[in-house]
Amino acid sequence: MRIYTRPERREIQRYMRKTKNTVLQRKYQVIFLHMEGYTNTDIADIVALNRKTVGIYISQFIAGGVEGLIPKKPPGRPGFLTKEQKQTLYITITLVCWIYLIASI
Repeated sequence: MRIYTRPERREIQRYMRKTKNTVLQRKYQVIFLHMEGYTNTDIADIVALNRKTVGIYISQFIAGGVEGLIPKKPPGRPGFLTKEQKQTLYITITLVCWIYLIASI
């Protein structure tokens, strides 16, 4: 197991305090405990996660550093409308609503 320096541990603590994302905060906590020398089983018990999940977080950190912990954009079907089409649709709906509102007065 790699020995982590005090500045490395402080950096993870800083990330842990700075983020408002609870998932990332938990990942940073897992990494901090790993840096402190806890086993994956102990970490899983402390943060109430599955041992395999703890292992995945640690592997992501080892492979990509702090950036490796940040969730990627989930895969999925791309949107139907372009940015311009969305903007046109928004303007059209807004105008129709205003026209309807004025007509009902």
